[in-house]
Amino acid sequence: MQFLKCSYGVEQLKNKMTGGLYPAITEGELKQVKLPFPKVSEQKLIMEKVKLKENDILKNKIEAHKVLARAQTEFEKAIFDHS
Repeated sequence: MQFLKCSYGVEQLKNKMTGGLYPAITEGELKQVKLPFPKVSEQKLIMEKVKLKENDILKNKIEAHKVLARAQTEFEKAIFDHS
């Protein structure tokens, strides 16, 4: 699944897609897509790294929302609180 999200996988699929408004790929073209199959031990290491990165992304999104909320509160206080 991760392969379909990476640039190598996406580029292969894009190069084989046909159609204007509704791009599609035929079964024959899909069979020509080259999938990397590293050793299972390497796959496990790769997935550990992917999960760590996904967790980092989630943490960063949560932190960004917190920072935005604080900034909005501080902005509103600076503009509207004249005490």
